[in-house]
Amino acid sequence: MKYLKISDFCITPNPIPQEIADKILAFHIIPLCHVQCNYNHDIMVSEKSGYRPEEYEKSKGRTGTSQHCFIGKGAVDITSDGHLETLLSDLFTLTEYTRICYYPDKGFIHCDYKDKKRSYWEADKNGKWVFKKWLK
Repeated sequence: MKYLKISDFCITPNPIPQEIADKILAFHIIPLCHVQCNYNHDIMVSEKSGYRPEEYEKSKGRTGTSQHCFIGKGAVDITSDGHLETLLSDLFTLTEYTRICYYPDKGFIHCDYKDKKRSYWEADKNGKWVFKKWLK
């Protein structure tokens, strides 16, 4: 089984700052390794999803305030070689992510800690999030 590394979250040629690396380890790698052991399939960080420096986000026409900039605990988009519906169930029960959004048409799941109350969303074909349910 392949385990996640901090370098999996690096989407630019620049190194990840230590403060961000610490957040990646504590809030994403450790919980996702726990999920992966239960799920029994590899979990991969989507290529454009890990840590996005503010300058990178702005160069793409975005505000630079994305959860992927690791304001707070950060965000990750993941995919897998197994069934994503099973992975979703494990994310619901084995992590403390407060927002989980499944992109069925693109084959990945977004996870972050932005909200205080835990929720599950699904993205439509245009990528717009549609609320599905509250999580415990």
